[in-house]
Amino acid sequence: MFTDPHATAAFHPVNDPRWLYVDLNSFFASVQQHLEPALRDRPVAVVPIMGNSGSVIAACRIAKRHGIRTGTRVAEARQLCPGIVFREAKHDLYVRIHRQIKQVIENHVPVYEAYSIDDFVCALKANEGTVERVYEIAHAIKRDLLATFSPAITCSIGIGPNRFLAKVATELQKPDGLVLLRADDLPQRLYDLKLNDLPGVGGGIGRRLADNGIATIDDLWRSSPKQLRAIWRSVEGERLWYRLHGYPVPEDYNSSGKMVGHSHILPLDARIPANARPIARRLAQKAGSRLRHQNRVAGLLDLSVRFVDGRRWAGSWDLGGAVHDVVALTTAVDRLWDRMELALGITPDTALKKVGVMLHRISPMDAVQGELFAPAAATAADEQPQVAGHKPVPAPSASKRRRHEQLSGALDQLNQKYGQDTVSFGHMPVKTAPYVGAKIAFNRIPDDFDFRT
Repeated sequence: MFTDPHATAAFHPVNDPRWLYVDLNSFFASVQQHLEPALRDRPVAVVPIMGNSGSVIAACRIAKRHGIRTGTRVAEARQLCPGIVFREAKHDLYVRIHRQIKQVIENHVPVYEAYSIDDFVCALKANEGTVERVYEIAHAIKRDLLATFSPAITCSIGIGPNRFLAKVATELQKPDGLVLLRADDLPQRLYDLKLNDLPGVGGGIGRRLADNGIATIDDLWRSSPKQLRAIWRSVEGERLWYRLHGYPVPEDYNSSGKMVGHSHILPLDARIPANARPIARRLAQKAGSRLRHQNRVAGLLDLSVRFVDGRRWAGSWDLGGAVHDVVALTTAVDRLWDRMELALGITPDTALKKVGVMLHRISPMDAVQGELFAPAAATAADEQPQVAGHKPVPAPSASKRRRHEQLSGALDQLNQKYGQDTVSFGHMPVKTAPYVGAKIAFNRIPDDFDFRT
């Protein structure tokens, strides 16, 4: 839990710089250019797996000038920019560079939170909160990044009276920008932005704003806290109004997460059910390994499947208590997969595109330790809708659950010691990208454990 260090500040708009936000520019693609100097003057895009299908997950600034963005299809990227160079994502490498950059920043100001792989939030102390001093810090960070790495890795730094406006300031000058926002600068300094440039204003909220006659930054500025609360249908809308107006809104940030999961774009030779199913099982096992590493358990598993023809399917399985063992999670995936095949009439040659597994009802292990190995009783798992031709899954006995826990722990220890996927539960996928499960997601940075289990 991160607690806002400025939470006791007087509640009125302020001009003093209190937050510094470092936003790395085109991070994945910039790392590739940093490590391969021959690519620094060429358009580069990063993809999950090499091939003619799939989409771009990062593009360098040169590629962006050609209209290539995150989500651009590979085939379209080749048309927009015939000379583009593709590189397969190397998530462990990006995490290593991220840590090195964090150390450079902390040579000048403590990092309050690494919000994502390419965003660092710094809370300024009283002696750092002057305009002169904060500019010194920002220029020193930029100077040391250049000295430590290369011109390929740059950042935009935003400074503001609250965390929200510091982040917004990074959007005003890219790449390699440095912008200070004060309450007195508002709202005019924001007029070049679109509403969806603001943190917390996604597609759904954007549509609600438009339905209520709010289409520009000026419209949003002239709204009221009560109006935004109604549009957001929560207190978050009211909080955004105060943040936008320069108030030091007290905030709590919980980085522990309420869900744990992974998704995977399937390589071409894994897009049939027989090959995609082991990947879904592997994703569940990776999620379980993360839970065990964090000493947490889950109560619900979701499986989602996307097909090449555009169809989607999703289902949930109640795990019948708080679990994290490999047997329970793999069994849940198998039961949901059977349900999906029956519901959609899946054939052996049905083409799948993406699979995902998400665990919910996350709680600390010590909070449920007594229940975990209690004598088995009827649970929600016993009452799951059953698939024709399959027997109900009985709740495991206490002794069997202990064995499953011991097996799961042994798998983790062997993979930690000898390398990722040295041993596994069940058949390994036919072929996967190098980092099945161990990928960088929004506001989650994998640790070394993720790449070794």
